[in-house]
Amino acid sequence: MASERTSEEIVEQVRVDHARLDDLFSELRDAIADGVGSATIAALFEALRASLEVHLAQEDRVYYPGLRGLR
Repeated sequence: MASERTSEEIVEQVRVDHARLDDLFSELRDAIADGVGSATIAALFEALRASLEVHLAQEDRVYYPGLRGLR
């Protein structure tokens, strides 16, 4: 049975995810500014979109239930 992650590990994972998402966004922004082909831009956008979906689902599961309890 897998052990539960500590809050520090979860926070670190979110920090790493945010940095990775920032990198993907910068890569997409730079590709657009450089006028690379539309297929490359579409692939970068899809990578960013998919990563955001996974990240937001994780935040929904880990953070938001606790925040909702603060109301």
